[in-house]
Amino acid sequence: METNATPKDIQRCLSLCGPSVERLHKKDGDFIYDIEVTTNRVDCMSVYGIAREAVAILPQFGFQASLKPLITTKLTTGAISGLTIKNDPKLCKRILALKINNINIEPSPKWLFDRLESVGIRPINNLVDITNYVMWEVGHPTHVFDFDRISTGKMIIREAVKNEKIMTLDDKTYVLKGGEVVIDDDHGKIIDLPSIMGTANSVVIPQTISALFFVDSVESPKVRFASMSHSIRTQAAALLEKNVDPELGLTAIFRMAKILKDILPQSKISPLLDIYPHKPEINPITINIAKFNDFIGVNLDPVKIINILKSLNFQVKITKSVLTVTPPSYRAHDIRIPEDLIEEVARVYGYHNIPSVLITGSLPDKPHDQTFSWEEKIKTSLKYLGFTESYTYSMVNDSPDGLKISNPLSSEWTQLRTGLTPSHLKLISENIGKDKQLSFFEIADVYLPQKHGLPIEESRLIVSSNSSDYYKFKGHLETFLSDLRIQNLIPGIKFIEQSFIWEISVNQLITHAKTVKTYTPISKFMPLIEDFNITLSTNYADLEEKIKSFSPLISTIELTDKFNSKLTIRLTFLSSDKQLTKEDIASIRTRIENFH
Repeated sequence: METNATPKDIQRCLSLCGPSVERLHKKDGDFIYDIEVTTNRVDCMSVYGIAREAVAILPQFGFQASLKPLITTKLTTGAISGLTIKNDPKLCKRILALKINNINIEPSPKWLFDRLESVGIRPINNLVDITNYVMWEVGHPTHVFDFDRISTGKMIIREAVKNEKIMTLDDKTYVLKGGEVVIDDDHGKIIDLPSIMGTANSVVIPQTISALFFVDSVESPKVRFASMSHSIRTQAAALLEKNVDPELGLTAIFRMAKILKDILPQSKISPLLDIYPHKPEINPITINIAKFNDFIGVNLDPVKIINILKSLNFQVKITKSVLTVTPPSYRAHDIRIPEDLIEEVARVYGYHNIPSVLITGSLPDKPHDQTFSWEEKIKTSLKYLGFTESYTYSMVNDSPDGLKISNPLSSEWTQLRTGLTPSHLKLISENIGKDKQLSFFEIADVYLPQKHGLPIEESRLIVSSNSSDYYKFKGHLETFLSDLRIQNLIPGIKFIEQSFIWEISVNQLITHAKTVKTYTPISKFMPLIEDFNITLSTNYADLEEKIKSFSPLISTIELTDKFNSKLTIRLTFLSSDKQLTKEDIASIRTRIENFH
């Protein structure tokens, strides 16, 4: 880039309208920029990409700026003698290759050595250093093979089979999971983990006399899968997992050829092999020019808008007041809708230039978040009933029903939980002795498996206690349900490992809860109250529910005494229509007395 802006000016302007320059420091006459690039802007993750941005931004601040073309060596395309590459277009979008003969493996010249060291890259040898230099300069990863170590002369792009092994060039062995993209020599030997890291059996060595410059564009989901599955985080993987423009591959290999001829003028370069089966289509975006000002809030001249778009290398066609804009290939993945174009114009124009004006008119209605509101009510009620809110990990490692995580970050957390109960049993066991009675609650997600696709996340409430008093625990839950004005929902309490547990879907609670209280007029008639002795043959909750179903005249049921399985319960009978007599409840009494 040629400009009259100083490095400090470039730092300030880029930070205001583009990638943020966090630090600027000088080393051996060069200025080194530490730049934070957002993950959607893979086109800026290179020296050339930053220069493109600067050329668009600097003129907005009154500086001159023009992009110097990269000096490359143009090559004719054709086959490479002694090499056959079989690609799978579903796995790799583009492959470029050059065979290099008559070379010497030696240290890089000082300028190349120093440039790599200044940005924290360890120089290795002249050929490997060229690939690293071009990757950082152009923004597309590149690789170099020892051509003679590809003994079959064949390179097959395929998916790995489960349990295949590779040794990467840093002498680490990996067992493949299956599905990773690899390069096979057609005899079953893997000679590369493309777009991530080379293998030890094909890397250039001091004795290398023939090499193969290689550029591939493996499908980004495949790159991400292999890189994260095996924790191999290289700059190549970090770029290609973000959909690097395959058009840049051609620029990269031309640039490698130029640098090679500069430092090894005696080298011989083959024709360029370019396998590019499906060139991606770039869809144009249509937008009314008035929409820019509506969204940005500033009346920008249409010529200004068009010039900003063109400075970013967008192709612009004008039909009356409508623009048809086609982004360059390196922006095809992050510029897809009209709002993306508006954002580009706004940031290059400068957010700092947009006046800060308070909005006028009525405030928009904020949609009521019913779920959040109910969760607050749930937490408040349980807090006042003496329960303590807890937070447990959503990942576990010993649940029989847990969903196995394919790439766990730790051996301690290998599964997603499908329920909250195991977490709270562990919570209680870890805290026994710290208090006489432990009472917890938590609202958290569980992950329910599906036959196809990702699991469903479901929000659940769990209430747990190591209390020995079932009726006290049940009473707390009934009070809680009453606070939410929930009727006819009997808590299904579980007793596991000396703890009482109640777990329920938050959505189920919200469905039954009411925001408005329902009042029933007090009956003007006197109730009838009778005690019954019953032998408990089921759990008490089921007993209570069954007896209530006998008659709507049963107003309340109260447990007054208990000895082993013998219960004394007190029933209150009440009618709003008449004064009940013993004859009115005779049939109900008989059913209760005969109940077992």
